[in-house]
Amino acid sequence: MQQLSYFDNEKGKQKFTKLKLSDEITYKVGQIFTNVDLVRTSVREYALQKRKDIWCKKNEKYRIVVKCQGNCPFHMRFSISEPKTYFVLGRYNPDHKCYSTGKIRLIKTGLLAKKLVPILKHSPVMKLKDLQ
Repeated sequence: MQQLSYFDNEKGKQKFTKLKLSDEITYKVGQIFTNVDLVRTSVREYALQKRKDIWCKKNEKYRIVVKCQGNCPFHMRFSISEPKTYFVLGRYNPDHKCYSTGKIRLIKTGLLAKKLVPILKHSPVMKLKDLQ
């Protein structure tokens, strides 16, 4: 994967084309994502980085709504743009009133394996406490 995003000079919007799992994810209203898989991957990575139990309330072909647990005001809404070629972050409330949790619903073993395998190959005698 070559880059996380580039800046579109014509419209002045940040456009996501590829995602590196090592980069920090930040969102802004109006951000453009090239496809739905990139949106879902970035949301999973964001959940892992922030250690928050966020989940997709609506996970459809044309829109994705992301909420946090309980009464937390965190909210993201991605929807497909008018020419139906890319997704746009329409609403975003980054405030969290919840605590970090040890269990994150969106994180599956495949994503953890992608992140941990290079670390373990570099130092195979690493203990479990060092991974945390």
